Amino acid sequence: MKKIMTLFFAIALSGAANAQFANTSWKGQFNIPDATDMILQFKTDTLQLTYPDNTPLETMSYKISNDTLTVRKLDGQSECSYDQYATYKIFMKDKKLFIAPINDDCSIRLGACPSDGMEKM
Repeated sequence: MKKIMTLFFAIALSGAANAQFANTSWKGQFNIPDATDMILQFKTDTLQLTYPDNTPLETMSYKISNDTLTVRKLDGQSECSYDQYATYKIFMKDKKLFIAPINDDCSIRLGACPSDGMEKM
């Protein structure tokens, strides 16, 4: 019974972490490869990177567990493979969202996130 309750709370906390960012949008300069203004939109279970005019560049599935963001490409223009998962540390500092790489086999995506954070829209 204790194992079931632990598993239940772990699943609930994982869902709460996703819910914290679900339906939020963040703007910043992504290096793709040059600095480009982009918007990162957290949907319920997908993450979309779009240009300011709402043209999509990449759509990914995502999961947040504690301070770890895991993504996988679903559709998009990058050369990243559909089976390449990536993990990033996700955190807030001075009202900005930061995403720092932990592990990503796709080198293009690895250095794309804004080093100076993203502002909530």
